[in-house]
Amino acid sequence: QQDIAARRIGKLIVMTQTHDRMRAEYNENASKLQAWIDGKVADLNQHNWDNTLEGIKNLLASFYEYKGAEKGEKITDHMDVEALYNDLALRLQNNKRPPFEPPLCQVTLEQLAEKLSALEEAENNRNKAMQVELARQIKLQKWAARFDADSAKFSTWLSEKDAYVSKQETANSVAEAQNNLNVLAAYKTEYENVRETRLSALT
Repeated sequence: QQDIAARRIGKLIVMTQTHDRMRAEYNENASKLQAWIDGKVADLNQHNWDNTLEGIKNLLASFYEYKGAEKGEKITDHMDVEALYNDLALRLQNNKRPPFEPPLCQVTLEQLAEKLSALEEAENNRNKAMQVELARQIKLQKWAARFDADSAKFSTWLSEKDAYVSKQETANSVAEAQNNLNVLAAYKTEYENVRETRLSALT
């Protein structure tokens, strides 16, 4: 009878130790997962871009890499935590032990679910913001290319006209002088027109 009682006590001790180990493992893993989620949400809520097309493309690439790798690992961790909790709850129930209630300072499954919902929201908001920034940078790049092309044409026109006004005019007759004056008048008209149209558009 003493041997039977000793074996029963031994089994009870092993069972209690197993339950304690599972409780400690759950609390540790759930706390780590919560800390990671909180840190990631804080990172995702930082919408600070470097105002370049290459920069926003790199951020989008990093975001998609996170979604495909790092987040997948954490979702697996969450499933493991959930499975551990359910396994412990079933063991306690089958052995007629009080149910497991994480301490107030620890994390419940419901809190983890709320944290994951907040993570999803932060991801969606960041993705939308980055897509808007990407579209803006593409638009800016097109404007910059257009500006460069128009500026190059304008610079060529300026060089040609600068060469003209820098040239010393000669006239051997009244008719030739009048022709030079007409060319200058035409140039001045063209200049005023360019300043009001092409230069204004460039500005």
